[in-house]
Amino acid sequence: IPIPQEQGFFPFSIPPQEMSETTKARVPSPSGRKICVLREQGNNNDKQQQVLEIWTNECEVLETRIVLPSKLHGKVVNDPNWFGQISWNQEETALVYSAERKTPKVASFFDLENDTDGDKIRGGENTLGLGKMENWGEKYTDMSALLDLFVVNTESSKVARVDNVPGGLDDVTTHGGFTLGQARFSPCDTHVLYTAWDAGGGSEMPRRLGMVYCSQRPSKIYASPVSNLMKELATVDTDKEMNSQDSAKISDKECICLTQGARISRSPRFSPEKNGISKMVYLCSKLGFDTHDGSVALHVQDWNVTECAPDLNSQNIWISTVNQPPPLSGDVNSDIQVANMAFPGLYCQNLPLICCTDEFLLATTQWGSVQRIVRVSLTNGNMTLLNADIARGKGLSTEISASQSLLCVTADGGAVIMESAPNRPAVVAFVPRESLARDKVNIKVDAPLVAEMGPIAASSFSRVSRSLVSELLDFSVEVLAMRPPQIADEDDTKVQWILLRPKEVEGTKPPMIVVPHGGPHSCTPTTYLASYAYLCASGYAVLHVNYRGSIGFGRGALDSLPGHIGLLDVKDVMHATVTMIDSGWVDPERIGICGGSHGGFLTGHCIGQFPDLFKAAVMRNPVTNIASMLTATDIPDWCYVEALGSGYYNWKEYRSASKEELDIMFDSSPAKHARSVITPTLIALGLEDQRVPPSQGREYYYVLRANGVTTKLLTYDNDDHAIDKVDSEADLWINVKQWFDRHI
Repeated sequence: IPIPQEQGFFPFSIPPQEMSETTKARVPSPSGRKICVLREQGNNNDKQQQVLEIWTNECEVLETRIVLPSKLHGKVVNDPNWFGQISWNQEETALVYSAERKTPKVASFFDLENDTDGDKIRGGENTLGLGKMENWGEKYTDMSALLDLFVVNTESSKVARVDNVPGGLDDVTTHGGFTLGQARFSPCDTHVLYTAWDAGGGSEMPRRLGMVYCSQRPSKIYASPVSNLMKELATVDTDKEMNSQDSAKISDKECICLTQGARISRSPRFSPEKNGISKMVYLCSKLGFDTHDGSVALHVQDWNVTECAPDLNSQNIWISTVNQPPPLSGDVNSDIQVANMAFPGLYCQNLPLICCTDEFLLATTQWGSVQRIVRVSLTNGNMTLLNADIARGKGLSTEISASQSLLCVTADGGAVIMESAPNRPAVVAFVPRESLARDKVNIKVDAPLVAEMGPIAASSFSRVSRSLVSELLDFSVEVLAMRPPQIADEDDTKVQWILLRPKEVEGTKPPMIVVPHGGPHSCTPTTYLASYAYLCASGYAVLHVNYRGSIGFGRGALDSLPGHIGLLDVKDVMHATVTMIDSGWVDPERIGICGGSHGGFLTGHCIGQFPDLFKAAVMRNPVTNIASMLTATDIPDWCYVEALGSGYYNWKEYRSASKEELDIMFDSSPAKHARSVITPTLIALGLEDQRVPPSQGREYYYVLRANGVTTKLLTYDNDDHAIDKVDSEADLWINVKQWFDRHI
């Protein structure tokens, strides 16, 4: 954590280190005096072991090395963006983590030699939930569907499972239960708090649906008392591993649900203790939402540190959801706004792991097309914008449309933040405590630069100079607020587009590539995206369209799209495209379109419904036929919600679609218009994709090829929905540029 110095620079107490393949996580303790390192390594029998190393003295002295018991659990989870990671207790003597539940032992009917003890389930090796592992779909195919919690004492090296949890601990993973993650100790170390996702143990998950990018999955926050477990783990003896029978003998009280009555709650965080009270803050949506992302409220309740217990009667809402951003008054001193938009509500997957000073909570949210940091008072819940101004070299400072996000808060009450823009790679800056506490932080707060991401060298023999990078990124960025075509007179939905404009060449206008994002309930932010910076540096104007249904524009705008995909979103993309053509800024005869996932869906619609407009198209893992996608995707709920509308899908049942439903799904799909396509189209597929099955893109490719359309298919055997492995991504975007060069 950076510590401000009188000399005016920010040394790191622990220098950045490269993560080797065997290093899975590095987690500093609350004081920063210790570091926990999780490693995977082979033993003498070539079996993988998971090892926790505890380092002290600024990571120079190895204090303890703990081999985690493979008989107790599977892989330790290190997933900071969702299921969580290892977390320290306040005394820095124990760690809590999530790990895969051990599956039952199985054996073939014909393998008698490997079942000498008779403790294996015969014929179970091919049974789902026994020998075959269930999972949470895209990005989680190699992780078990059920995660348990474990506590390890770093002084005695003893490990035990936390057994007083919801849903039971049945070894057979098809029988429901809950997946436990985001664990952390309470301020007094007497409880473990965590998020429990319904994995079939509740009433709304008869089938385990895809989890990544899906923040609407049912979840609640629980607290499990662990005082007796902690005492037992602190005793030093020769037995380092406590089995389930040993854990069951420990008489800690039953777990408590802290968010009863809420459909979605996650991301519990604690403020520093003040007057015997610590604030537990978390994200919550009491009624939930059917779309894969949506606005959440910021909830708070007191944790009595003196009594070591939650105060369930102290629950409060500090930030509510917003249906539509209110109009601005025009007073720059009183308006809290970003890119001419008032606060649209809170849109974030999780709160940062370390987000509370003794006075404020800080969080990153999507605010229209811009990511920004909000500051919330821990005294009264008042929220305002933190508008940091980062001074750089050559007189550069923060652009008005740049995005900022919180990395962490420091022990002295400051904040470490990151900033980037479409034409500027990320930098890290520091907001001192005294600046963070100012009254008018929404106007401007100076934030000294800590680190600037240097240009990446192609190799150790071929360096890329900063001047060359600056020259390549010398293009302009504009956030354009627009009112799209409305479906009713009373609608007043506003959205935004981001236009990247290359330097003008005298006498010519640049070609333009239209880019609708995926989701559809996501948003293209004003952050540095190397792929589109590459296209703009190559002479293309790039138009990112945040259409109706995007997050960050209020709940009303988001909720207007389900049941109208292929209509409203297409209208918005075409409105943006025609508006840019009419502006005279781009060459109207050289327009391309490029999108992935739902962006590929919109690309297919646009080239099918408007075949004469686009000269070239690129589709990455596109949704092309919702009806045929339904039974092959990890998110069948998406097909119902987006094609038929919110409130239509029954979360408590799993059934086949009716003929009428399949008809609506097909009519909403690009496949309906595929025979009208004449645009040269490049299609790229990750063959490990669980979200949009590769058969979608293949089906579309063969239709185009059969119709004589110029087309090309790229397949990446070992990549998934994002196509984001280094070699795949690089190959893809070079192909994309060459495709546009050839056809535009």
